[in-house]
Amino acid sequence: VGGNIWPAEDAQALANRELHEFVSKHGLGADALIELKGIISKTVNDVQHDVPSYEWDEIHKLIQERSEGSSLVIVNLPDPPHIKEDHNSEEMQETMLEYMEYLEGLAENLPRVLYIHGAGREVIRFAE
Repeated sequence: VGGNIWPAEDAQALANRELHEFVSKHGLGADALIELKGIISKTVNDVQHDVPSYEWDEIHKLIQERSEGSSLVIVNLPDPPHIKEDHNSEEMQETMLEYMEYLEGLAENLPRVLYIHGAGREVIRFAE
């Protein structure tokens, strides 16, 4: 099962509304709106693809290596996956189980782990 944790739907709607307000406020035409959307889309795409991507076991290994001898490891807790309205209960349960397994895998064989709620900008990609 594949999935990304990313607050895309809400952020996308907000960005579109703010972009339209900006264009109206400055008296720009429809062509400017289209051009701005293209620039923003390309920039976001470039940024998302420039972010290093790690599998959970690679992250776990980094945590183990860099926290050797620590009695407490503090880890960013990414937001749980966004559950779409059309998900049935079995899909929702499977998605949440993957998320919990991810968190469990990060803490495996570590003495103590404290998860701190993230900013909501983290991206988790589950292997397909």
